[in-house]
Amino acid sequence: MDTPGGTKVGAIGDIILGEEGHITGFTLAKVFVEGPIAQQGTLPREALIDTGNDDGIMTIDLPKVEQLQQKQPENGE
Repeated sequence: MDTPGGTKVGAIGDIILGEEGHITGFTLAKVFVEGPIAQQGTLPREALIDTGNDDGIMTIDLPKVEQLQQKQPENGE
């Protein structure tokens, strides 16, 4: 997983599913950045820009991740 500028963010660990079976986020198996993403170890689905169908690398909106994580409880529940 990376940003539009090419910064490596991490490697996907697991997919987080909501009650309806929809993807709500991802856990990170490896984290290559510091800050809120590294502390929480998860990424919300809403921040996904590109699913990686063409190149195999998902792209996220890093500022949006940080904004959404500030709205969530500490453990992401």
